[in-house]
Amino acid sequence: MQRDNELEGSISSLCQSTYLQLLVLSNNNFTGEIPYCLGESSRGLRSLNLGNNGFSGAIPSSIRFLTGLTDLELSNNGVLGEPLLPLETCTMLSYVHLAENRFTGSIPHWIGDNLPALIYLRLRSNMFSGQIRTEFAKLQSLQILDLASNNFSGAIPTNIGNLSGMASSQATIFFLHLIDLQVYSKGQDMYYRQSLDLMNSLNLSSNSLVGDITEGIRDLASLGSLNLSRNCLTRKIPWSIEGLALIESLDLSMNPP
Repeated sequence: MQRDNELEGSISSLCQSTYLQLLVLSNNNFTGEIPYCLGESSRGLRSLNLGNNGFSGAIPSSIRFLTGLTDLELSNNGVLGEPLLPLETCTMLSYVHLAENRFTGSIPHWIGDNLPALIYLRLRSNMFSGQIRTEFAKLQSLQILDLASNNFSGAIPTNIGNLSGMASSQATIFFLHLIDLQVYSKGQDMYYRQSLDLMNSLNLSSNSLVGDITEGIRDLASLGSLNLSRNCLTRKIPWSIEGLALIESLDLSMNPP
């Protein structure tokens, strides 16, 4: 673990570390592409944190070999391409943080079937496009979903209320391997670490979503934060939102009249 050390250069030499299980290099000055050999040689890797560096290029397709990977943190880099495609075989993922990059593409149709353990998904501040798939509703463990500041369009799926991880009246406690959690709520970034009782949140703000705010929202009874601002949604607040008894932060602003 070498975080917050102002290290720089390439990380290709790590490809010889065939027994790596935890790799945390966040908050440094590493540059260049994430080497293909990393996924090929370190197949036992369970936690990969390269956040807050200067990486560029695309996520190597060799990530598909990391079938035991549970945590992936690549936020705040300059990585591009379609990052979710190599993750199709990473079926144990519970934490994916890819915010603040140059990623493009759409949400793959297999996301609900292939990532059943997903608890935290943050894709904000990229260039993703397309519709928010109904397959998201299959992610029964999902508690934090942040798709803000992208180019998503279409309507909010009517079956979004099937996200049972956000519907449970009892908050879930889970452990993430030394990875910082970041949830944008109440106008500020809030950080959590390790084993915590997290506030369930749904952030779809700053996209091009249209239509009504679906009644399915009412089933997400344990939501603590809901942000649908800066879209093209109908401004009428559905009665169902009144049922969100645990809501602490609600932002529906900047939708047209």
